[in-house]
Amino acid sequence: MEHKTIHFLDLPDEMILIIIKNLCPIDVLYSLLGVNKRLDRIARYIAHTKFLDFSIISSNSQFCPVDDAVLDWFCAQILLQIYQHLKVLVFEQLCMKRILLACQYPNLRIINIMNYEPNIFSQYLTEESPIVHLFRKQITHITITNRKKEASNESFRDGCAHIFAICKQLTFFDMSRFTSNSNAQLLRYHRLPSTCFSSNLRTLFANVATFDDCICLLDGRLSQLSSFTVNISSIKGSSTITNNRNVLPNLTEFSLFCYSLTNAYDCSIVPLLCQRLIFIDRIHLDEQVLNYMSKLNSFTLHICTFISTSTTVQFLSTNDIQ
Repeated sequence: MEHKTIHFLDLPDEMILIIIKNLCPIDVLYSLLGVNKRLDRIARYIAHTKFLDFSIISSNSQFCPVDDAVLDWFCAQILLQIYQHLKVLVFEQLCMKRILLACQYPNLRIINIMNYEPNIFSQYLTEESPIVHLFRKQITHITITNRKKEASNESFRDGCAHIFAICKQLTFFDMSRFTSNSNAQLLRYHRLPSTCFSSNLRTLFANVATFDDCICLLDGRLSQLSSFTVNISSIKGSSTITNNRNVLPNLTEFSLFCYSLTNAYDCSIVPLLCQRLIFIDRIHLDEQVLNYMSKLNSFTLHICTFISTSTTVQFLSTNDIQ
């Protein structure tokens, strides 16, 4: 059977669309937009995408910015043609100013910042910055990620406080994605000012060092939260647990993660769930915990329990058995 070579442009539009939908939109737009009328039309169909990711994950799982030549072309040509459709942007922090200054983004609401460094980011969002109005008036969702840079708890706290102070429309904030930096935590003695949180905030992901640090976030300033996820480094006995069940009256989703061993479940975690329990069963969960969470949609509990036993084993003798 004779094999016939088919050129990419010989394919029907439908097949080309299927192919490029499985490719990175950045590569598609950079390679096809403006090549010829047909590919330009197809690329513009992809250009209606609401999401653009300018980050690249390297072989060692680190985030890297796109090539300067590619970014220059996007900022000078491509973004000017598709900006009105964009709702989500993902970029490396060093590229943020260039991308956001390339044009106006009337529908942009969600920003994911890779390689986030608090001190540098705060310099971008001064009152004189040309992009500060975008964060103040439009942005509702922010996720900050860093897999390689170290950040002190003080600078991390100050950076978060600055974000809350500027982003008045913020409803979603994820500050938990610092996979290699245990210092990126909110600590009780570095606590955020009580007035810094957005009154619109509904969803929060946070890292904290201790259980007391978690409790300090539940002091009433986040009463509007409907979803709260916290990753705690260690859980020990807490002296700051409140019995006020109205601290989070709108909470419908709550997730607590701790990958360290703890013997403080009964004296710390259970009081947080409204009542001190000696052991866990369905009746106690219903009567002492779930009944106080009227807006809860789902409740998933995973606990691994270790029981310490004596290393000395006493076997019954024959006389004992008789």
